[in-house]
Amino acid sequence: MLASIFISDNTEPFHEVCQHSGERKGVFWYTGHVMQSKTDKELLDSFVATGDGAAFAELVSRYTPMVYRACRRLLGNDHDAEDATQAAFVVLARKAGNLRQEGRLNGWLHRVARLVALEALRKRMQHERNQMECALWQESLAPDLSETEHDAVRSHVDAELDGLSAILREAIVLRYLRGFNEQAAAAAAGCPLGTMKRRASDGIAKLRQRLAKRGVALGGAALVGLLTSEASAAVPETLLPSILATVKTAVATTATATGTTSTVAMLAKGAMKAMFLAKVKMVAAVAAVIAVGGAGVTTYVAVAKEQAKPEPQMAAAQPKPSAAEAGVKSAGVAVAQAVDTGAPAETNTAVLVNYVRLKHQQMDSAAAAETFRVHEAYQRLFRGMETGDAAAVSNAYSFIRARIGQYEARPGDPEPDPGLNTPAWQYVLDAHAAWGEFSQWTPSLLRTYGDDILSSIPSNAVLFAGTDPGRFVLSAFNALAGTNGVLIVTQNALADNLYLDYARRLYGDRMSLPGQADRAKAFQIYVEEVNSGKRVKNAGMDIKDGRVTVEGVAGVMEINGILAQMIFERNKDKHQFFVEESYVIPWMYPFLTPHGLILRLNSEPTSLTAAMVAEDHAFWARYEAKLRSQATFGADIRAQKTYAKMRSAMGGVYAFRGRFDDAEKAFMQARRLFPESPEANYRLVQDVLLRQNRFEEALRVMNQYREILPSWVRICAKEGEAIELRTEQDKVDRMIDYIKTLEAQQGTGIWQQKTQGGR
Repeated sequence: MLASIFISDNTEPFHEVCQHSGERKGVFWYTGHVMQSKTDKELLDSFVATGDGAAFAELVSRYTPMVYRACRRLLGNDHDAEDATQAAFVVLARKAGNLRQEGRLNGWLHRVARLVALEALRKRMQHERNQMECALWQESLAPDLSETEHDAVRSHVDAELDGLSAILREAIVLRYLRGFNEQAAAAAAGCPLGTMKRRASDGIAKLRQRLAKRGVALGGAALVGLLTSEASAAVPETLLPSILATVKTAVATTATATGTTSTVAMLAKGAMKAMFLAKVKMVAAVAAVIAVGGAGVTTYVAVAKEQAKPEPQMAAAQPKPSAAEAGVKSAGVAVAQAVDTGAPAETNTAVLVNYVRLKHQQMDSAAAAETFRVHEAYQRLFRGMETGDAAAVSNAYSFIRARIGQYEARPGDPEPDPGLNTPAWQYVLDAHAAWGEFSQWTPSLLRTYGDDILSSIPSNAVLFAGTDPGRFVLSAFNALAGTNGVLIVTQNALADNLYLDYARRLYGDRMSLPGQADRAKAFQIYVEEVNSGKRVKNAGMDIKDGRVTVEGVAGVMEINGILAQMIFERNKDKHQFFVEESYVIPWMYPFLTPHGLILRLNSEPTSLTAAMVAEDHAFWARYEAKLRSQATFGADIRAQKTYAKMRSAMGGVYAFRGRFDDAEKAFMQARRLFPESPEANYRLVQDVLLRQNRFEEALRVMNQYREILPSWVRICAKEGEAIELRTEQDKVDRMIDYIKTLEAQQGTGIWQQKTQGGR
């Protein structure tokens, strides 16, 4: 690590460069005419040898636009892209000594940019679970670039560029991502003009081939046009001085600073860890090839089979096992015993085995009928679940999770495998998620939950099931009824094409489900209503070149809600509807009434009668007593969370109807069932207390919740959810500040304006 950085010639410290650089004059900007004639290698040599700050500043000036745009493409917002860009140059400062022998920075920095951006994306997705992006394409797209091609290139171009050789990657970065003409690119690469032309041409051809393997057949002119359009994206003027200041701090300290510097340091650390893991894998691959070369054909086959297994992870990189993972071993033993002994059909284990076999059979049948390929990893996973081989299940799922592209990327994960992201995935997801749920509940409570909900719903009714237990546990028990069962559809995944296709295979002959045109219409409705002010914009939405992008769980759930309404309107005359709520879907609320543990979605808006409300409170009082009479309930966190969330859903309906006393009673009961419930605590404050100006009580609830947050974070960690205590505390603190602000504004014109419309 460099102890300090100085500018050669005048020995001015690096921090002085930072102080002057924002004015586009002084040392940093003035040195341009001196430094631009030097090659990257000369600048690196000077920086490594003497800590020449002006040399490093020139490298930052040259490469910031390319690095920033690469980060911006993956992260989608300026703030995160700026942090990632700073982290990339922190990595450069720390790795400069390893690069000075070659001096070729273009391809290397592009790879680093992508790694720090992936690390930033991983950090972001820890706090934004189930994040999903939905795109609506319009007719204004260029005719030589189809909708599918445009989307795939935007998503995958940097990943596939990273897979090219260093020489070809450098040529594409120089020519298209940095915008150099052929002569300037050749000079920068230190090669003849003809060589640069050939490298750029070969690079585009190779990149097209790699994209084609992902299912994207894209013309060379269209790909070049897309790449060159990125070279003109604006770069914030304040970014360069921020990079210089951040790098100075990073190379002179152990990165213990707070704020942005801390964020940048974490991103740089994660990227360097990923680089290290990549080297480890490369060394292992070379060793395997050497071993094969000296051992003949038999050894080659053995090595090939071994390489087909999930890649081992370094021990230090392994996440702490979740409660579900910890329960898999015992679940596997129970399944194996059930298979061996022919356990009776009514046991939970037999239900799970039969459900897994059903999903396996459905997957194979669909693949045969529609000719899509089933990845061997999926077959291994099913075989492991059917035989109770917990180790095989764990290995197969780890292999899939790292490559499916449906989850946040972790350092060292390989590139997504398009062969996994096929219609087969939905069958695998349903089966494996049920396997996980069955391992987390105590058997008696699991059976109680499944039986009590399904027995309350008539045959052939539609259940919108949103939570994991609601979808996966209920689906497994529902399979016992066969074609006489309930039609279970999750409202949380309707915007996903693969899920809609899956639902049509299951229920297409029994109910009407949205098609591709309906999905596009739902996106269009959302955009138009946001633009007109009819719908609140509660998610990221961007319209560029005819592409409408909705990002974030709130926005996706809005679109899911529109599709759920289509299903309801088209089927309400033939089917009764019920809801097991996950996220709030506002259009449903006038139609909802209590129905035991869940909600009934009536065909028309329905009033809440006094008798309905009295029966609901009586039912839940009896049910709470029933749960507490079971010795295992106090230790079954999964059951506590699930029941508290269901009770909070009914509390939300009461609050929507203005029945605040009934809502408060429901939320307080949910808090008794599971004190750490975020739904019960936040909704009690927002839906009841603040709407009645009960600020002191609202503050008391939030302060109580803040005190038990460490318990909530520990519970999440046991279940494999990456929840950070500081982040959760910040959310509560913001709510507390908001309550205090409302209290201070009470009685003022601002307060009246905020509260005129009610909810």
